Amino acid sequence: MGVSAEINYPSALERFDNFQEDAQLAFLSQELSGWLYHYAYNVGAAVLIAASSVVALNTGVLPRWLAWSGLVVAIILLLHFLIPLGSLLALLWFVMVAVLMLAGGVGSTDGSRRRTVQR
Repeated sequence: MGVSAEINYPSALERFDNFQEDAQLAFLSQELSGWLYHYAYNVGAAVLIAASSVVALNTGVLPRWLAWSGLVVAIILLLHFLIPLGSLLALLWFVMVAVLMLAGGVGSTDGSRRRTVQR
């Protein structure tokens, strides 16, 4: 969405001969794309981190402290207008998961589950 908002003004100038240049419209296009990039990243990263943390808590693939910290980071990301450090915390969480994966510190589920959902 951010890309489409960013390129709509220049592409309209290029495509349509009768389209008049307008500095306010160009500014609006750039500001809208910035906000869309910002919100799409925060919401998307929050969903990814929260889902990964819930799966990690249920399966034991990641250490419990990392899974619980992931849930905290996801909440902070959703509250990015109050706590501006959410993006930095998300990056730190991603790096910690990557380091654990590369170092072999993540557990293997071997196909078995710690908890089975009863229906």
